Amino acid sequence: FMAFAWSPDGSKLLGHRLDFNATEPAIQFYDLTTERLEPVADLGYRAVWLSDSRRCIFTYREKLFLADTTTKRIREIFSIAPYRFQSVSISKDDRTISFSRQKSESDIWMAVRE
Repeated sequence: FMAFAWSPDGSKLLGHRLDFNATEPAIQFYDLTTERLEPVADLGYRAVWLSDSRRCIFTYREKLFLADTTTKRIREIFSIAPYRFQSVSISKDDRTISFSRQKSESDIWMAVRE
């Protein structure tokens, strides 16, 4: 388990599973009260807590999801296809999500000597 976000109430750590046999990371949280590791989603990256310390948002490829850690409900919020998320954050009042996207492009130049 690799933790990367404290819940606003300080009772949980959000992160993802480090399973070298798995093909994709999974979002999980560690509850400091129960001392248990709990699953959130089977796939995902870059999870961030919302201010209620119950819900989080996370990315998977080109999609952004909202997860409720109590009910285990997950729903897609939006997609930036064909691009992928590079980073994601949310304002303290949960009203604004900011993100950066990953885009690869290149130019090929050829010099010709005459």
